[in-house]
Amino acid sequence: MVRLSKTGESNYKLEFPRFDRVSIEKTDVVHSSASGYNNLTNCPKLFITAHLDSSGRTHNQLQDFASILLLSAKVKRTFVLSPLYVRRGSRHLKFDTSLFLDVEELGKEFCVVSHDYFLKYLEEQGKTSTDLVFYSFDDWPSGFSPFNSQSFLESDFHKKSPGNNTVRTTFSVKHETIPRGVHFSCTSGYHFAEKPLFETLMLVHCDVAFRCRHSMEDLARVYRVIKPSSYVGEEVKRQTTTMGQPFVAMHIRHRENTCNKEARRFLAETVINRSNAQFHLSGATIQEIVNDCINDASFLLRRYQSSVAMLSSEKLMPLFIATDNQKSLSTFRSLLTRNYASAVIYSYKANETRRAEERRTVETSSNGYGDLDNLYDLFVDYFVLTEATFFWGNTLSSFSNNALFKRLGDGKESNGVLLGYMRYAFQ
Repeated sequence: MVRLSKTGESNYKLEFPRFDRVSIEKTDVVHSSASGYNNLTNCPKLFITAHLDSSGRTHNQLQDFASILLLSAKVKRTFVLSPLYVRRGSRHLKFDTSLFLDVEELGKEFCVVSHDYFLKYLEEQGKTSTDLVFYSFDDWPSGFSPFNSQSFLESDFHKKSPGNNTVRTTFSVKHETIPRGVHFSCTSGYHFAEKPLFETLMLVHCDVAFRCRHSMEDLARVYRVIKPSSYVGEEVKRQTTTMGQPFVAMHIRHRENTCNKEARRFLAETVINRSNAQFHLSGATIQEIVNDCINDASFLLRRYQSSVAMLSSEKLMPLFIATDNQKSLSTFRSLLTRNYASAVIYSYKANETRRAEERRTVETSSNGYGDLDNLYDLFVDYFVLTEATFFWGNTLSSFSNNALFKRLGDGKESNGVLLGYMRYAFQ
């Protein structure tokens, strides 16, 4: 997939191609013993989870979530669902993953349990203190361990359930470090198996999860089983039914100034050293990323025109745009309709009556539902992008890359995203 060409005695050039329609077959990267969500009948009785609180925005966390889900099968541990985080200054709000993803589907391919199920399992085993090994890079603050109680597993927003969970446990924490700057593969999970670990719970820091490399094929397979929760799926269906097929979808990366700075000042100087060989990003790759960062109205229009040309249809396709609620579409809407009078642009807007009903099923220890609503919107946008006939994304966006891998797993095309860049060159 990644083209490597020699440009000198010890110099190589990396290029990241786009991809066409593909199919991915099932392999043993899943748990062969998976017996359903919250079912340990045939699953390992050792566990693994991810610590995502410093992982960035939601789609950075989803990348790390997918990485640890894959790793769980490779090191033969059951995955304990980790909450998603939203940071508001010094506040860290935690959201149960099952609000947004279909955890029952995950349980068909992987050994997956909720944190409640995990804690109840520990109680059944008579454990009031549980051994935990925490993996981080070696610049994690020495002596700092917020993992002595189960609070790091608990969510501020979660589905209401009968009764209250009163299970409490403490963790006896062992800290294993990996030297910062070490790049390692998780293809077989070997880095975590160099010495056998018998601790009940393995906790992997988000930064380690991100730099834990998996093959492109494995990533596509795990994203294939990442599907929307019931409510999110309902809203995705409502949106796609309104637009009809075929339709074009674009993701406009937020923070374009950051994107441009990264592309122009950092990427041009990027050199990856391996065994005295130097790997440079090609000029064409850098220019491609710079173009992605522009995101102005004329650039978006050219992308839409390319989609119309590729479809070879006289009928104009509806256009869905996901913007992270960061960018106004008025200028682009005006330009598009000047060139295509009958073109229609859609962006997701929740059905407020249905949203209010869904909120009533959620229990929270926090005030207000604004952040929950934003996450619902984000995941609806994400899964609509994965349903599009043509999808255009941005190489420097974790949101776009997550859509790319989901579409890759489903055998769909993508455009405007350089396959492998976020997982290789950026790391």
